[in-house]
Amino acid sequence: LGNLQRALELNNESGALAASEQVPHHLSAAYARLCRLFHRVGQVDETFLEWASAGVEAARAADNEPEAAVCEMWRALALRRLGREEEAQRARQSAAQLRARLTALPGAPFVDAVAAFHAAGGDLPL
Repeated sequence: LGNLQRALELNNESGALAASEQVPHHLSAAYARLCRLFHRVGQVDETFLEWASAGVEAARAADNEPEAAVCEMWRALALRRLGREEEAQRARQSAAQLRARLTALPGAPFVDAVAAFHAAGGDLPL
């Protein structure tokens, strides 16, 4: 738990710096990390949804499709957990479309978000 707390502190510092410098790429990365960290501790709520949405917006402002796909997938998870399944499916589809345009393999943050989304819906094969 101590390592998680330190990770949150460092992320908050980097997010505050990115916000003060108005660097969308860094800001989107900070939001994506917040989502990943808070998912790990099981805190997926309205605030999580706000972070994911802000991450999508910042990533799009930076023309950073990989980060937009990650944040959109975290947004899909939050919507699913909040019982907004139709919106969750639209967000999942948007993330998949963003991801499909990329040539590089998806990284661990995107894979984690996809797995979390499917696990939340009970649709992971055993």
